[in-house]
Amino acid sequence: MVLPPPPRQPTYRIEKLNPLAMPKNVSLSCELTGRPALVRLITPQISINFASREVAMEAWEGVLCKIAHVMGTLLAPAASVGSELERADRARDVAACQVALVALCNEEASRHIVQGHFDLAVPAATYSLRFATSAYGAGKLQLVPAYLYLAEAYLGSTQYRKAEEFLTLANWSLLKTSGASNALRSQLRRNFGKLYASQGRFEEALRQLADDVYYSSLMVVSPLIFSRVFTRHTTEHTVHEAAGGRCLQLVADGG
Repeated sequence: MVLPPPPRQPTYRIEKLNPLAMPKNVSLSCELTGRPALVRLITPQISINFASREVAMEAWEGVLCKIAHVMGTLLAPAASVGSELERADRARDVAACQVALVALCNEEASRHIVQGHFDLAVPAATYSLRFATSAYGAGKLQLVPAYLYLAEAYLGSTQYRKAEEFLTLANWSLLKTSGASNALRSQLRRNFGKLYASQGRFEEALRQLADDVYYSSLMVVSPLIFSRVFTRHTTEHTVHEAAGGRCLQLVADGG
């Protein structure tokens, strides 16, 4: 499914929420952090609550400026009338839209990480995770890219505890699901290596980066050929030496 392009000049405003105007026993939470919401980001298509103006701005610049016009339609209540066929058609359209949004959010998260804008990558990856969970279900393989982007963003902002949380979720999804690509496995191990190297846990970093080297090698040669070459011409020391080079480079680059 091809998403409609956003307006040429998308508009929004941020308004402060008035707790006194809320009904009793009703509390609003932030779309990203889960903390109590203090502001509301309002667009012509949708209104979203956030913990602060700063969080709202990061969400807008990170990804909402490109998807808010679609979210308004996606999140609109489904019509309770109509034939079963019409309701099934809408459900298929919503699922296809969610899958397309996952791809767009992942693309934005990757772009922000490459540019070093880790604060903007977090909302993009968070929305990717949300849409992927709705489209595929919790714990599925399709959620792993969002987990990895979140981990990379938190690594970049030195929030190591959060980074490890999402790496653990990605690892669990890969362990219980068959068919994961070597690219995903390599990226997971590389990020674990970055995390451990940043924390000074160099032996653990070496083991993770050795696995990264292995899975990266499988991406350019078949597993059978690599296994034969590895058995005949390399040793475990050689792989750890390559991983050690990566580890030293990560430390030199500051993680």
